Order: sequence, then C-alpha cells, then structure tokens
Amino acid sequence: MNRTVVQRILDGIAAMPAIVIDVCSDLLSANRIGYALHSPVFDDDPTRPVR
Repeated sequence: MNRTVVQRILDGIAAMPAIVIDVCSDLLSANRIGYALHSPVFDDDPTRPVR
C-alpha cells in the first residue's frame, strides 16, 4: 500500500484516533484525532525517529 491510500484510510476513520506504527513502534502517520492525541511525539526532535 502506498502512503496516499493509507492516509485516506486514516482520514476515513473520523470517530476515533487512528495511528500507523511500524515494527519498531515508530509512529508513522495518524488521522486528525490521532495526531492531536500524539502531537507531542510528532513535534519532538525531527532528527531522531519517533518511538
């Protein structure tokens, strides 16, 4: 699946937070509620992976 498809799926889940993580538990993407819930993680130091 490409990023566009995954983001469309996340955006379609509007009633609850939804996030995408990889096998290392890196936070890769989120819908609007998921982003709001995890915004400190997204806003952290961009030079290191989100874990």
